[in-house]
Amino acid sequence: ALYTVTVENNTDLLQTFSVGVLENQYFLYSGDKQASFDILPHSAHSLKYHFLPLVAGQQPLPQVKVISQRYQKELVQTRQIRYI
Repeated sequence: ALYTVTVENNTDLLQTFSVGVLENQYFLYSGDKQASFDILPHSAHSLKYHFLPLVAGQQPLPQVKVISQRYQKELVQTRQIRYI
């Protein structure tokens, strides 16, 4: 399954974010486990991960946490647990 998170910077300032994937026992994935990236003012950045299920049935996806370095807060859309 392809999982995409798009982060938008609607401010007039350069924003720096860090991203981390919390592993779980139900999936393998491709993509960075930890990284940081900058977003120019009024721009967006997409993060893409490929998750491969290891067991059948509905399972929680690995949690992808995106944190604003300026405000030291996790983005709301990455807080909720998603299932596949």
